[in-house]
Amino acid sequence: MTPPDQHPDDELDDDPVLPTFVVLARFATTAPDAEGAVRDVVRRLREADEPFQEVTLERTDGDTFLVVARFVLVSVDAHTAVGGLTAALTEAGVPPDEVWADRQSEVW
Repeated sequence: MTPPDQHPDDELDDDPVLPTFVVLARFATTAPDAEGAVRDVVRRLREADEPFQEVTLERTDGDTFLVVARFVLVSVDAHTAVGGLTAALTEAGVPPDEVWADRQSEVW
């Protein structure tokens, strides 16, 4: 029970809540077709045990398919989220060609 001189919210945990960001990573692949390109990136991310929300074909550039994976990350800011994901993917053996935070990236 809350003492009369203490507000009920004072009993709540005082730990800060970090924001969540949508971070996108682009991968180039030379799979035989668009469906294979998406499967290739999904396979590589799963083998590296990197959790992602979705993987989609962005576009083709000659014989190369550009595939984007969407991640939702908790971080102090978008810059740190991008840097952390870049490092994690690279260390896991799945280096991205580009990583950026979505403009509407902060999700509460």
